[in-house]
Amino acid sequence: MDEAGFVNVEEKRIKLPTSGWPQDPDLKKIGQFTRAAIENDIEGAVGFMATQIGWSQDEIVLYAAYLCKELRGNQYYSYYRANVMWAQKPEAS
Repeated sequence: MDEAGFVNVEEKRIKLPTSGWPQDPDLKKIGQFTRAAIENDIEGAVGFMATQIGWSQDEIVLYAAYLCKELRGNQYYSYYRANVMWAQKPEAS
């Protein structure tokens, strides 16, 4: 972003919960939205990797359903790490 001319570039590494397990209300809501986003395209995400190892479409659908069930269960405190960046466009001189 610096090379593109942006100023005040900042970056933060965060953990995003993948379901509603956190006690903090804000993180709980983020986790619920994250789970919905994952479930919305889970077959596509799993399918890309699974076809590389030779899984059939039936195996992909079955595994995607299993993964959705696990995400909804709140038995595991899963999360993923994300890098978030923000910057400002410089004022025109």
